[in-house]
Amino acid sequence: MIVVISGGPQSHPERSPAGTDDALGDKLAFLRKPTAYAEATAWVEARETHMSWVFLTEGYAYKLKKPVRYSYLDYASLERRRSMCEQEVLLNRRLAAWVYLGVAALVRDAAGQLALCAAGTPVGGTVVEWLVQMRRLPEERMLDHAIRRNAVHEVDAARTAGHVAAFLAHAPRAARTAQEHIGRQRRAIAENAAAIAAARLPGGQAERVTERLSAFLDNRNGALESRVAAGKIVEGHGDLRPEHVFLGQPAAVIDCIEFDRELRLIDPLEELAFLWMECIRLGAGQWGEMFLQVYLRESGDRAAEELLQFYMSSRAFLRARLALGHLDGAHDAKHWLGKAEEYLEIAGRFAAGL
Repeated sequence: MIVVISGGPQSHPERSPAGTDDALGDKLAFLRKPTAYAEATAWVEARETHMSWVFLTEGYAYKLKKPVRYSYLDYASLERRRSMCEQEVLLNRRLAAWVYLGVAALVRDAAGQLALCAAGTPVGGTVVEWLVQMRRLPEERMLDHAIRRNAVHEVDAARTAGHVAAFLAHAPRAARTAQEHIGRQRRAIAENAAAIAAARLPGGQAERVTERLSAFLDNRNGALESRVAAGKIVEGHGDLRPEHVFLGQPAAVIDCIEFDRELRLIDPLEELAFLWMECIRLGAGQWGEMFLQVYLRESGDRAAEELLQFYMSSRAFLRARLALGHLDGAHDAKHWLGKAEEYLEIAGRFAAGL
């Protein structure tokens, strides 16, 4: 059993602090030991993401944020990492209250020894790091794994879709103007296009996607304007992908974007179009469509086909850019290049219908 933890948008760091409060290597070495944890565990699995280290024991997951600073987030200081751990727990409890247990403290005692204080236990010693503590989820019950094994059961998907629909239907509305909403879409397209162009991918697909998405914003943005006028922009999850969707009981969705509220201010249709697009990529678009239809039924909302196509194309365009962000220094560059090309093809497919 594991909990799936994934990083957010990929980028190159503006600055990684040369020195931190305590040697990161010492912390990582300690957290790899089964004896570091109060609960009995025979082993620890360490997984590295773009922004975090995750330590998996038999029953729990502990996420340590790397001391880095990017254009879109700042984890450089110990205090900032504490604040972001608390924010991650608070925000993710909206959709996975029983999974997110709280913030654990890694401390150094008077003798210089490290110790881990689990969430909710007294903290003794000098805190040198903060970690998000979560319950582990069975990997096979995550939507992406279930799709790959052709093991999604309709009753499970419907239950989780209802959980997501209720959240999006009642999420706090965000005060946005049409100009702000459309401007954000325009900036995202430009940023994605520039990053993909720098990779010099053959075929001209990125240029065609950019042209069609930009033309939609220039000439047919009434659907976006109407969403804003109807007060549909909410503070949502921001990263609704199959690998974050748990199909068990209770239903849960993990790993929302905690580091930038702007990225959580989203049209529910964009949130669900993203999930649908990812399900299509995995060869099981019917499950993403189910999530959308359950939301529409439960909320009374309506979806214009051209708007869904725009959102699906723009999200695939973003994912192509993020895949390319892994190429610098990656040992599996061929994998990430192939993934970028796959997303770009999907972006082009949906853009062609606009």
